[in-house]
Amino acid sequence: VDLVFAIMSAYPLLLNVFTTNGIGFVIGMKYGPSPRNPEIKQWYDSLKQAPGTPPNWLFGPMWTFLYCSMSLASYIIAFDGGIFAKYGFGKMISIPNEDERAKLKYIYLTHLVLNNAWTPLFFGSKKMGLALVDILSVLGCIIYLQGQYKKYNALCGKLMIPYICWVSYASYLNAYNWWNNKKDSKTRKML
Repeated sequence: VDLVFAIMSAYPLLLNVFTTNGIGFVIGMKYGPSPRNPEIKQWYDSLKQAPGTPPNWLFGPMWTFLYCSMSLASYIIAFDGGIFAKYGFGKMISIPNEDERAKLKYIYLTHLVLNNAWTPLFFGSKKMGLALVDILSVLGCIIYLQGQYKKYNALCGKLMIPYICWVSYASYLNAYNWWNNKKDSKTRKML
């Protein structure tokens, strides 16, 4: 009975983890700079890269970790600790009311849509300025979520910190690439 309850309680978490990672993987494979996309890889490799640009192999493991941590945080908040409620790290400081919970779910889903739009904007359309607006919107959503999550569960707030750091870093890389790789440096059009 406990095992069945644990499996049923963990289903939303597992679905979130596999969905976010799966969508990220598919979008990355379709639009990312890899040997599967030689034209995109050639374009990206030709850009003047920002100081501190990480190697391409780092993005996959980093995003896997981030999707797992954000999924765990959103699950704990959405399900009042879920299967972790009986353990210390799933203990809720307070419980969001239905309006707060709906708002957090909406912002979480909005940030996922924006996050998944970034790769096609930056790599697929080569719209670095628009991608910058997108990633800064993602960052705003994450900062808001982190501030709200920590009111309900300390661990959930902490789980969002690496994500804030990574997206801040990615925003810097995006801004640098947009600013330093314009054909006409006098106009610097956003699109």
